[in-house]
Amino acid sequence: MRFISSTTLVLLAGVASVPVPMCWAADYPSRTIRMIVPFAPGGSTDLVARITSSMLSEPFKQQVVVENRPGGGTVIGMQAVATAAPDGYTLLFGSSALANYPSLYKKLVLDVQRDLAPISLVAFGPYLIAVHPSLPVRSVAELIALAKEKPGQLNIGSAGSGSANHLAGELFKSVAGVNIVHVQYKGGGPSLVAAMAGETQLIIEPIISAKGYVSAGKLRALAVTSDQRSSALPELPTAAENGLPGYEASYWLGVLGPAGTPKDAIAKLSTTIAAIMRDAQVKTQLAAQGVEPIGSTPAEFAARIAADIQKWGKVIRDAGVQPE
Repeated sequence: MRFISSTTLVLLAGVASVPVPMCWAADYPSRTIRMIVPFAPGGSTDLVARITSSMLSEPFKQQVVVENRPGGGTVIGMQAVATAAPDGYTLLFGSSALANYPSLYKKLVLDVQRDLAPISLVAFGPYLIAVHPSLPVRSVAELIALAKEKPGQLNIGSAGSGSANHLAGELFKSVAGVNIVHVQYKGGGPSLVAAMAGETQLIIEPIISAKGYVSAGKLRALAVTSDQRSSALPELPTAAENGLPGYEASYWLGVLGPAGTPKDAIAKLSTTIAAIMRDAQVKTQLAAQGVEPIGSTPAEFAARIAADIQKWGKVIRDAGVQPE
């Protein structure tokens, strides 16, 4: 692969006076890497983490083993990485949920920007704005018009207070200027069931979770929430195209390490992940999970985290969101 040969050339060119950190990087990784996923096995994040770790194992010639550490709204997994030795052998496969953490919780056990080192974005995924088929709307513009005609009479379900789709819904209400009642459920499954039963009229849900129900006619998809159309549903417009300019909500997945992880290890991981995300087979595998591969530099990833902390922090404060 191109990134392997270019790295090798750099190392060979400077072999006569290689500083200690570069010697360390040339040997990295020399043993198994743990990739901690702060979610239970079997979900979309876990599956994307396993695809990524499997693809990392090949160029590194070392196992990259996924270890699930669910609980505490992803805090347990994040803390396990933040307190690990900063040697490049314990990594976090995190999600955009970590950018919500500073604004959701008053007592912080960690500072995500201080205690974690961004390495690379892996993928991002849009949500679907979907309604119960009985609702007489075919576009986001019509949904907004109906909500304004019937303030407080439409319900939107979520996986729980402070969950990603709850915040996406609060942002929708704010940008659209509508009064829609939030109904929280104990997880994404129950909120989907409620939407299909007509208990709630609206739901904003990851593509991977809702696509099958849309195909079966149990939900009607109006738009995707990203600023670009999704390759998983290219015929579906974005919310901005469909009546709500200025609205964008998407989630990301990415790899981080403990603060203090050597820069050479971070650079090697970042370069390798970015190359993996350009692989056609990986693109196909990720598309099946409703996400788009991206890859990034550590600086780009850090900037995305900082921007999301600001964006979703404002949504959380303005809506008075309290975690469960």
